[in-house]
Amino acid sequence: MSVSTRQPPVAIIILNWNGLQNTLDCLSSLRNLTYTNFKIVIVDNASTDGSPKVILKNFPQHHLICNSQNLGFPEGNNVGIRWALKEDLNYILLLNHDTTVDPNFLTYLVIVSESDSRVGIVGSRIVYHSQPQKSWSIGGYINRKSGRPLHIKPLNQPIEVQDKKITEVDWVSGCCLLIKTKVIREVGLLDADFFVGTEDVDWCIRAKKAGYKIFCVHNSVVYHKKPTKPFQKKYSSIQQYYTLRNLLIFIEKHSTFNFSFFISFFNVLVKRFTWSLINFDLKSMKAMWYAIGDFRRKRYGKAKFTL
Repeated sequence: MSVSTRQPPVAIIILNWNGLQNTLDCLSSLRNLTYTNFKIVIVDNASTDGSPKVILKNFPQHHLICNSQNLGFPEGNNVGIRWALKEDLNYILLLNHDTTVDPNFLTYLVIVSESDSRVGIVGSRIVYHSQPQKSWSIGGYINRKSGRPLHIKPLNQPIEVQDKKITEVDWVSGCCLLIKTKVIREVGLLDADFFVGTEDVDWCIRAKKAGYKIFCVHNSVVYHKKPTKPFQKKYSSIQQYYTLRNLLIFIEKHSTFNFSFFISFFNVLVKRFTWSLINFDLKSMKAMWYAIGDFRRKRYGKAKFTL
């Protein structure tokens, strides 16, 4: 398939929440795409930094939707997805606002997606913006014993070697995820219960259960503005909450609470609790307690507590 002769229409959805400069940088990088048949929709999740006005001024050619409240990552994106489905496009691409892209990234994603009707979702090789030789995500897998979703550890290989790879995976990051609209119509939208985190894994697993394949396309490169040093990666208390609660939601949906899972989950709790103790982070300890309690009480979506 030659993308020069066939370019099925794509909707690119960018969710913004108080990330004006990052979003402007992302939109600027999309100006250089070699793929031309796309529409961009920016969904603003009730930002308070004046984002909508500035985005509209600088990129009036794109569609902007402003939510009246912060709906979280899955439902915020769902607003854009519903708009795109009405436009009757072939593909929908979720792209994090804190990324910039290689000009060919979308071309390579579509080539793989169009190569086989069984391909439902594809994702890019996501590298650190500040260290582009270092991969942040090349997709993930589900641990067959515990049921936990885990990142595939990038191999220490030259970039030119990685570029030649197309690997089948269990899931790809929602940081950059291309999905066929027919798959969405079959498996549904992102699950708003998660609010933030794990909804991308859940979407991919639902697609796999429907018979579709998931691939990471290594020559499709996206640059993610993630911290690279360990001391920069400390979870906030609210991240602790969503990570743990959403893991429990995911296991309940797609796996079983077996012995292997509980051992794995216990190890996660011990590591995070220890980190919180060392840093005298009482808020994170409370967040972990609330995460387990809210899961037991089926309190999903946006956290209802304040720390």
